[in-house]
Amino acid sequence: MPRVRYFHLVDGRLEKVAQQRVFDAWGMRSLWDDTHGDHEDRFVEAVFDDADRLVRVDFLRFAVRDGWITPEARSRATRAKMSDQDGPEAAYHLDG
Repeated sequence: MPRVRYFHLVDGRLEKVAQQRVFDAWGMRSLWDDTHGDHEDRFVEAVFDDADRLVRVDFLRFAVRDGWITPEARSRATRAKMSDQDGPEAAYHLDG
């Protein structure tokens, strides 16, 4: 069964993020962070197979408003994961 690991980009370096934190924030059950105002965040979703080999990597950018991941950000990330890798939605998440 594949395993998924999440990493958050903080000050130019990747930090591992607990899967439950990602699920709770993505599902609007908890804040992503304790910031106020609007900003953009990035994380990496890495999928590994049973032999612990990297199978897929997704790069996600998402808007955060007062600590909450916005509904628009979740929708845009979903569209990007379902779209063509060369499309505009994927390009938005890969940019930078």
